Amino acid sequence: MSRAGPAQTSKGSRPTSGSNDEGAALALRPACVYIGAANCERHIMIELVRTNDAVIISFVESLMRDADIAFLVADQNMSVLDGSLGILPRRILVDAEQADAARKILTDAGIANEIREP
Repeated sequence: MSRAGPAQTSKGSRPTSGSNDEGAALALRPACVYIGAANCERHIMIELVRTNDAVIISFVESLMRDADIAFLVADQNMSVLDGSLGILPRRILVDAEQADAARKILTDAGIANEIREP
């Protein structure tokens, strides 16, 4: 599989704008992304890692690419807002169907402490 494209959400999946727990609802909902624009294959993505460490991000990207696991690095361009200080963490989302394999790969690589709990 190729790298994931921009995240797409399904129609009507966002809470109403007046909701007090809008941020919590958005954080808990898995992302939906299109993998391979030619066939519009849609995948549910879940958060695997959240970190400010660029080395960890790069390492996880390499591991996922080598294992042919669909992934998306979210919030990469948010550093513009924090002045490129690395304050805002980036997230690595993986295909929900391949999440267990991705967790095993990170555990075998010795970075199990970086894995977010489901």
